[in-house]
This record gives sequence, structure tokens and C-alpha cells, in this order.
Amino acid sequence: MKPEAQLSTLTNKELDWIIKASKIDNIVSNKKVKEEIIVEKVNYKKINTLYKKVLKKRYNKNWGYLCNHFEKIMPVDIQSFFSTQADPYWVYYKNPSIV
Repeated sequence: MKPEAQLSTLTNKELDWIIKASKIDNIVSNKKVKEEIIVEKVNYKKINTLYKKVLKKRYNKNWGYLCNHFEKIMPVDIQSFFSTQADPYWVYYKNPSIV
């Protein structure tokens, strides 16, 4: 994946984290300028590595929730539980008086 495409998916806060991790002094408020500065001053492999770290930080809570409830979740529903963090008990609960 091209670094420009990777950076375009990140938030301003995540771009700031990459700038700080890369020890770049120029911190601007414009997202597009931040992306350009990173592409200009950081090599592609480093951008890819930092991008992966940002995504791990972003989805760490969701992944942890999924791991903790994995035994209670049907495989077909994994994506839904990853994004919503609903309680599997209530999702799969069947009230015998209604059935």
C-alpha cells in the first residue's frame, strides 16, 4: 500500500503521533500538510511500521474485547462484535416465554 494512502486513513491525532515518533519538528494544523511532511521526511518502510503501530493502538480495545469473549461468539458474528462490543449473552439470549 502506498504511504500516501496509508496516511490519508489516519486522524490528525494519529498523524501527530507519527510526527512525534519520527522526531519531526514541523507540527502544523493542516492534515494534508502533515501527510506531505511525513512522506517527505520519513522513508516508506518506517511509515508502514508506524502505520501498523497506530492501527494496533486504535483497535486494541476492540481486539481485547473480542479475545475475552471469543468462546461465546459465533464465527459468523465476529465482525459485528468487533465493531459494537455488544454482550454476547444478550445478543444470543432466547426468552423461553416468547418462543
